[in-house]
Amino acid sequence: MSVLVLTVGVSLLIHYRQYERRTAKPMAPNQTADKVLIGSPSLIKRDRSNLPPVSKDSYRVAYRKAHDYSLLVDAIKLAANSGNPVAEYVTAKALRYCADNSKPFFGANGSRKTFAEVQVRMGKTPGGFQLTNEIYDHCHSYLDDPTLLKTTADWEKWLNLAVVAGYAPAQTEKADVLRVADLMQDAQNATSGDVIQPSEGQARALAMTAVLSGNPDSILGMANWVDGTKHSGDEYYQLVSAWELLACQRGYDDCGADSQCLRAVCMYDPQCADDSNVIDSLRRQFGSGFDDVDRLAAEIGKALEAGDLKAVESFM
Repeated sequence: MSVLVLTVGVSLLIHYRQYERRTAKPMAPNQTADKVLIGSPSLIKRDRSNLPPVSKDSYRVAYRKAHDYSLLVDAIKLAANSGNPVAEYVTAKALRYCADNSKPFFGANGSRKTFAEVQVRMGKTPGGFQLTNEIYDHCHSYLDDPTLLKTTADWEKWLNLAVVAGYAPAQTEKADVLRVADLMQDAQNATSGDVIQPSEGQARALAMTAVLSGNPDSILGMANWVDGTKHSGDEYYQLVSAWELLACQRGYDDCGADSQCLRAVCMYDPQCADDSNVIDSLRRQFGSGFDDVDRLAAEIGKALEAGDLKAVESFM
């Protein structure tokens, strides 16, 4: 069965070697998250006793609706500087998006390419025109100002601050940053035909800490941790989609008709125009097999509610 995976960034782990388990002892689920941070210990001691009163979800909504991310970062700067973990996390996401996606707009010598040049180049890939438009819409202020663009490199500093504050979505994103770094490091030493499994140690432990909180963002992020080396193709897609389905069922705030997930699907699947939300899209894609995905999602949910780490790992 061919099923489109909704989560942006889910990695198909192929063509690499099976690497040795890391010797570092994994962080226990109840261990403090600051143990995994890379950076100044001063981040851990930050005073959060006088945070300004703000709506927990207002910054997340602003991120979903924002066009120019530089304006968004400026708008929430006071709250982020005051130590609000949601503002720190949203700042990190906005800066990281533009840091990661600015490269196609510049040549090898650092010269700025025109928007039309980037469209032609990226238009050769599925959804490339739409993706180019979205990147420029969100990042044009950074792209047009080299000094401002340099500030996007601060994204990990802001992410670390939100992780230290115990904000589960930030912990999930940090875990994925560490996971990708591990995979890249092992890939450098891989030989043809080898397979790399998802990382152990700090990255995985931090992801588990976050998901056991039951936060929908962290539930969605576990789709990146499903091990394609342990499952058949159909099993892999079912498990990935079960994590996505559970996140939507538990209140993830980007599962609607204009969600990033559906926009990603629509780049490749024109039938998505009939989907009213992510769950509807999954139901269409799996057809009669959707009941199996729904059952898996329910089983994952029970394992999370019970805090059963071993059971949760069986769905990875």
